[in-house]
Amino acid sequence: LAVATPDVRDGDAPWPARYGRTALNQVLAASVRLREWEIALRVLARGRERSVDPDAISYSSAIAACARAGQFEKAKETLTEMRDVAGLTPGNNAYNPLIYAAPSVAEAEALLEEMRNEVEARPAELNEKARVIHGKVVSEPVAPDVVSYVSLISAAGRLEDLPAATSAFERLEATVRAPPLHAYNAMATAHMRLGDWAGAMRLLNKMELRNAAPDIRTYTAACHACLPDRQWEMAIDILRRAQEDSRVEVPPEMYHCALKVSSAAGQWHSCLSVYDSLRDHDLAPTPGIYSDLILASCRLGDVKRGMRLLRSMERAGKAPNQRAVTQLLLQLLDQKLLDDAVEVMEAALKRNQTGPRQAYRVLLGKYYDETRPRWSGAPPRTGSTSSSSATADNPATAAEAPPLANEARAFGQYSVVTQIDVPAYISRVDFISQLLRWAALEVDNMKHSVGGVALGVKPVKEEGGGEKEGMEYRGFELTVGETVLDCVFDHAEVGTISTISTNVDGLTRRKDGKIGKVVGKSFEIRRRVDGPAISDATRPVLKRFLKSLSLSITNYIAFGSFFADH
Repeated sequence: LAVATPDVRDGDAPWPARYGRTALNQVLAASVRLREWEIALRVLARGRERSVDPDAISYSSAIAACARAGQFEKAKETLTEMRDVAGLTPGNNAYNPLIYAAPSVAEAEALLEEMRNEVEARPAELNEKARVIHGKVVSEPVAPDVVSYVSLISAAGRLEDLPAATSAFERLEATVRAPPLHAYNAMATAHMRLGDWAGAMRLLNKMELRNAAPDIRTYTAACHACLPDRQWEMAIDILRRAQEDSRVEVPPEMYHCALKVSSAAGQWHSCLSVYDSLRDHDLAPTPGIYSDLILASCRLGDVKRGMRLLRSMERAGKAPNQRAVTQLLLQLLDQKLLDDAVEVMEAALKRNQTGPRQAYRVLLGKYYDETRPRWSGAPPRTGSTSSSSATADNPATAAEAPPLANEARAFGQYSVVTQIDVPAYISRVDFISQLLRWAALEVDNMKHSVGGVALGVKPVKEEGGGEKEGMEYRGFELTVGETVLDCVFDHAEVGTISTISTNVDGLTRRKDGKIGKVVGKSFEIRRRVDGPAISDATRPVLKRFLKSLSLSITNYIAFGSFFADH
């Protein structure tokens, strides 16, 4: 397109007359395919300036280019110009793209009704074939056809109006005896957008009864429709039906879709069975499939299989996502497989990925404690008898610390402003739940009394994005001006007992039951070392908030509520 229209794209010269209307229409057709709506309108205007009279085909192409690029208003203006200025009669090729790009179902229905009015206002012969005068197409056939209804179904699906899409499909069924495949696919896509897995299954069954052959797009849309409600059994059934259909070649993306549904439903064994089916069909897993399988292996506690999958993935030149790396590292640390954890961490750092803070702490400790570090030139810990310590003969110095050590130092740069030990018998889940509500209300109240200082609170999720000991969040991130504080539980473990009762003297406590562990010994307020210094404007606001926070935590420990003062 750039070669065909150099003077139109870069200069002010009009469309060259020597090209003629045929060349004009060819460039406009290319603009449609490339969604270059601005070039289409410019070419159309400059063609008129140079007496290359655009015909109905030219205007229809310009309308389609605007509609495909999402420029509905520009497309409608061009339709009005075609009818009122150029004196041409629009046909299906002009109306159908407009219906597809309509910003509302009512607008799409109005355009369909406008097409019907055009049919009634014109002689029947003009609705059956184009009218050509001296080589110029002055009118095109107009009548709601299959493409019109499919465009309406697609528009309703994009706008998430399932009743309108269903109504359009029923009208199409009443118009033609056997709807074409792309009509079924448009309806399946509408079900997919709204997560209507039941409607998608009914559509597949209807196609089977009518001997209409679904293609891979139909099956994939139906499978994706199962994801919002986590209907993993239906997703597996759709995958099985696609595998049994000899007319369809199932791509790895559909296996990934079934994997995602099973993973969202927590059906980890189903994830592994999908992988076995993938291998049976000699298909190469995608990076997303590998990542979901690593996650499923971790959830089942099979870290050896997770490591095998990771190594297979690396041999194939593919990288897992951050979530899979985090879960695999946590499982390896839980099972004390530190060598494998180091291997995973090193590979992750090369891919510019990170790991959970727990992994940095454990592996960095292992790195300093080993008598034979894995990395050459590693600085020995004070008092260590490491054989690889840096000397004058060894160019490796402390400045050449391995990537894991450097990353860990950068990751954990914060200073603890203050910390409050929270008794082990207090529920961390309820503590965090009340804390987040209190912090949001406190910040809202303070915003009205502190002028010119930005305040904000954002919950801090558990590392890895999952839950730990029933906790989804560890605390919150407080922003006061340019200062950022992390108000979170640490990851230290504290012993607890199942029952605490008071002795007869009413003063001392007696411990009964089994001894367990709770993650989160202290609630810490941390300031990031690499952040900006606390300014004079934010210091009093910060002190006021921290004082209120400390008092509220004391209220919770004493009375079980952050809102005891209220």
